Amino acid sequence: MHNALSVSSFFESTNDITEIEFSQFILRSDFFTGPTSVRAIIAIPLLSKEKLPAFNAALKAREHERSKLGYVPFQIQEVKGRERAMHQPFMLSL
Repeated sequence: MHNALSVSSFFESTNDITEIEFSQFILRSDFFTGPTSVRAIIAIPLLSKEKLPAFNAALKAREHERSKLGYVPFQIQEVKGRERAMHQPFMLSL
């Protein structure tokens, strides 16, 4: 449980976490070691529609860095009638 809280604290500490920083943080933790059934860690931000343009621009700016880690390019589209959007920009698995 303390590991899950540490991921939450990691994301709460700043608004500007890159995929490399996320990978380094998870790999330095003990999520995937010892007697555990954890096989993947995914962070899914909840974004207001006002924050979507800046979030998409940041993803685009990190596209090359993300591709080195195996992420495919994507852009979050606003859905009419929804105030919030979610997507999976951060993932690390065994």
